[in-house]
Amino acid sequence: MTERPVSDNGYLWVMYAAMPLPEARRIEQLVADFRCEFSLSHLAEVKGGSADSPLADAIVELWVHPEDDARLLARLRADPCVPACSSAEPDAAPDTAGI
Repeated sequence: MTERPVSDNGYLWVMYAAMPLPEARRIEQLVADFRCEFSLSHLAEVKGGSADSPLADAIVELWVHPEDDARLLARLRADPCVPACSSAEPDAAPDTAGI
């Protein structure tokens, strides 16, 4: 398994992904009771928008406290609508494949 990046405050990287805003808000609710850093940015250029690919109008970046890591990952992975965790390197272009 590759080592995940660690922020300056010791939090572990979980995800950096483009997605529809409602999905981003749902993830925000899923992780609300964990010690984590959740950031949501709106995309200036919207991606997707076909019947097979919903609009990706937000970027989610998520970092988690090491003690909450296993529980947070389990919660996210149990939800079939959440994109794969560790979908791109932090500070890289968002993963818009399939969007």
